[in-house]
Amino acid sequence: MTDLVSATINSAMRVKFNPGTNIIKDLVLCYGGITNKTVLANQIREQTRGREWTDDTMSFVCGLLGDELNVSMPSVGGSSNYKRSLTTSIFFKFYINVQPSLRSTESDIVHDLASVRHRPLSSGSQIFETLPEYQDGIDFVGKPVLHKSAFQQATGEAMFCDDLPTYSNEVHIALVTGKRVHAKILSIDASKAKSMPGVKGFLEYKDIPYPVDGYITTEGIFAHEKVLYHGHTIGAIVAETLEQAMAARQHVHVAYEDLPAVLNLESAISEKRYRPNPKVLDVGDVETGFKEADLVFEGEMSMGSQEHFYLEPQSCIAVPTGEAGEIDITISTQCLNIVQASISQMLGVPKNRVRCHVKRVGGGFGGKLFCSEPVGAVAALAATKFNRPARLILDRETDMRKTGKSIKFHAKYKVGCNKDGKILAHEVNLYADGSFFSRLTETYIGIQLLFLVCDQGYAFNNVKATGYTCETNINMGMPIRASITIPSMVFTQAIINDVALRLELPVEQVHEVNMLKIGDLTPLGRELPDVPTMHSCWLRCLESSNYVEKRKIVEEYNQKSKWNKRGLYITPISRNVGVPVHLWSQGAALVNIYTDGSVWVNHGGVELGQGLHTKLIQVASKVLQVPQDVIHITETNTDCVPNAQFTAASTGSDIFGMAVKNACEKLIQRLAPYKESNPKGQWEDWVLAAYNGCTSLSATGFYRHPKEYNWDLENPREGNFDKYYVYGAVAVEVEVDCLTGAHRVLQVDGVMDFGRSLNPTIDIGQMEGAFMMGYGLFVLEQVVYDDEGRLLTKDAATYKIPGVRDIPTKFNMQILTSHSDEAILFGSKGVGEPPLHMSIAVLFAIKDAIAAARKDAGIEQPFQLNSPANAEQIHTLCSTKIM
Repeated sequence: MTDLVSATINSAMRVKFNPGTNIIKDLVLCYGGITNKTVLANQIREQTRGREWTDDTMSFVCGLLGDELNVSMPSVGGSSNYKRSLTTSIFFKFYINVQPSLRSTESDIVHDLASVRHRPLSSGSQIFETLPEYQDGIDFVGKPVLHKSAFQQATGEAMFCDDLPTYSNEVHIALVTGKRVHAKILSIDASKAKSMPGVKGFLEYKDIPYPVDGYITTEGIFAHEKVLYHGHTIGAIVAETLEQAMAARQHVHVAYEDLPAVLNLESAISEKRYRPNPKVLDVGDVETGFKEADLVFEGEMSMGSQEHFYLEPQSCIAVPTGEAGEIDITISTQCLNIVQASISQMLGVPKNRVRCHVKRVGGGFGGKLFCSEPVGAVAALAATKFNRPARLILDRETDMRKTGKSIKFHAKYKVGCNKDGKILAHEVNLYADGSFFSRLTETYIGIQLLFLVCDQGYAFNNVKATGYTCETNINMGMPIRASITIPSMVFTQAIINDVALRLELPVEQVHEVNMLKIGDLTPLGRELPDVPTMHSCWLRCLESSNYVEKRKIVEEYNQKSKWNKRGLYITPISRNVGVPVHLWSQGAALVNIYTDGSVWVNHGGVELGQGLHTKLIQVASKVLQVPQDVIHITETNTDCVPNAQFTAASTGSDIFGMAVKNACEKLIQRLAPYKESNPKGQWEDWVLAAYNGCTSLSATGFYRHPKEYNWDLENPREGNFDKYYVYGAVAVEVEVDCLTGAHRVLQVDGVMDFGRSLNPTIDIGQMEGAFMMGYGLFVLEQVVYDDEGRLLTKDAATYKIPGVRDIPTKFNMQILTSHSDEAILFGSKGVGEPPLHMSIAVLFAIKDAIAAARKDAGIEQPFQLNSPANAEQIHTLCSTKIM
């Protein structure tokens, strides 16, 4: 049923008939996934001998299956009820497949059982505008340039943290994590572990020299007095080898006294476990809007959590230099500044003694923004305590149990609209799972309210949004790709979709009647820049997807098909880039030119695989007017560019690219006199002449957003959310198997506006990758805990991410080139996060297919589809009956 290592349900079936008849001689049904071993339906085998292969027998077998098969496997992949239902659905499919071989047997059952799991090879298109012929041949900005390290990563030559050679005297670290969800720590006994071969010692809270108060506090490094979630780090074993450390950690005994715990967001909401002073954003006149509405209704929706699931685990190598408290940190992180600050605090040394650097990160998605901070701290603590290089590489299970996930949300909404679908007022209560550490969630929820109210491209004039941060005892809520904006947009699409369903209007009509028009103002009195571009993307998507005609085809298919249904959804996209905090909108760079003409660039951004280094080399090449192969970027480090902001929120190219541009422009100005005095010379000649003329060939660059691009929830009408917006649109078609809940994505037609793309090859790849990551969030990926707060989806065997079979059958992406006066770097816009919003359409295309199935079943009242829309939820909501 899935691509999990252990399928939800699998089966093998065989039936033998008496020669020339439809009389059953032997019916063998075997199932896996029911218990921890294969189950043979022996009662059914005995009771079906001699029966005719008819619809009555099919009903008889289906009735017995639920009684005979006792489901006892864990709930990862599906509940017991769902698995029982699958046993009958799979047999029913087997029955239908056997029918054609028995020509004398009649059946009233419709035979339209084409499996959604059997699909052709995927195909797709990538469309972008080529550059004008007059662009200088050496100017590669806007050209489809290959990722700088593409070949090295494909061949395995690219170096990551754990690929660095080991030091001869290196020690290894294994973390000891808590086994209770919320409990006092009565005692920690590591005596047996410390006596084991190769073990150098055990580190715990009392070994931390100085308190840490950053994004992660001291208790985020090691638990103090109590554990706050299952997986909370209690201590660390330090040993000569990793194998010795991992063996010894099993012998650290911790005594607990359990404390009351809240294990999920639903319980926190029902118990009103909120942080004080919920955030509120109230604009317009909601009550008047409700009074003027033709229809007022209420609804709700949940959005689950997502694991970052980067390929490279959390990793750090700390090396003490033995002088003045200096330490060298190689770490897989999205923000060296945060790591440097926490280690500096913990060791009680200035930041200038802590050198942090990273060449590249093997996937981050926000998971290496704050989660890497305690990893670096533990490695640094071990290195300084034992005065030896220390390596901490988390195994997959420890990584997933220890680190934060994306924040889970629930929304309750009340909506008033007129008969044309225009939303006149809506009120939303947004509940966020702040876990035990709500500082980050409280910071973000105000911005989420802003996006919920007025920055999605819709003209909502009367809105009240209230944000509650709830307290639970599960893994910390952490940023993930597009995590600030995605929840608000999902819940808004739920409202749009509900309006369309309740008024029986085409969803595209509801979109269009609510979209901002030229000159419209948002509820906070702002006019979003480049609104015509949003409409251009919308119209292009309608046309390229052939949406109107496809809608007719989908409806015709659903009228003919009983067991499979298709769904179609289209949505516009409007997304800011960055976070509206002025402090976080600055970047710096250092550019050096050597006497042989080669150029070295260092900037504060981190290469996460998104092609940041590649784009910034293109920028430097354009400004300096030199070939790209002259320019090299080695790594990101705190020596060359101090105090760098995190690489996140799609801002890397903007703030660090502008800093590189600024530095290169300074150098070009310095070289100008030498170029003028020798116009026929070459780049190397001018560089050498400048050096001989005692002209500095090193320059720093800096960029910051203007101060007015800063927003405060307390003064919502002041400032601007961001400098520009990225627009787009997407249409998605899906097919759902009503009998099992399985599905496939038939076609995706996405259009995104990136201004004038710096590198369309990389950007269109970002579109495809972002869509698939969002597809996992909204459909496949499920973070599951048991009744005691233990994470069940703890490794690649239990946590399902999209695979090659999940790629849409037709995957069409195009970049719409636009001109924006607000775009920052050569007319380009940020790329990383906005395309992820396209995948929201998969969720509502599935809902469209479910609605068709429910209509067949005679159920037409509104229904709630939560994210992720996994197979069990789809199957349950379809309500398709076999008998």
